[in-house]
Amino acid sequence: INQAIVMRIMSNEERQKTMTKKYYRRSYKLHPYRVPEEIKGTPYEDLPLYIMIARWALQRGGVVTVRDIRLNFNISIRRASDLLEYLTEQGSKVVKAECFLLPLPEDSRFKRRAWRVISIDEICVADKSALDLC
Repeated sequence: INQAIVMRIMSNEERQKTMTKKYYRRSYKLHPYRVPEEIKGTPYEDLPLYIMIARWALQRGGVVTVRDIRLNFNISIRRASDLLEYLTEQGSKVVKAECFLLPLPEDSRFKRRAWRVISIDEICVADKSALDLC
């Protein structure tokens, strides 16, 4: 029997149960990362990863891309992209950063983004317990 036919025969409740089990599973595994040499031994080493990335980018100066973060922190492309996006969205209370598009060759299908960290609120970073409140 064809899977599409079986799905049509099922009631709405049965269909929802099947789809929930199949498509919406979550993984709660810890995702390891590497701390770059520039951050090791500093107070930033024990802070959340997005703040470590912001500090590393600020020390480095200039712009950073997803590839830079992926290679230096040894994380996936998806995670690097999400963390950099977080800097300009939810992390904007502690980190001031801007995102912009890099010029690409005309035949390229993809857009390439880069981020520049402007500043980090050192007062919020110094008090780890108040980091969520900043």
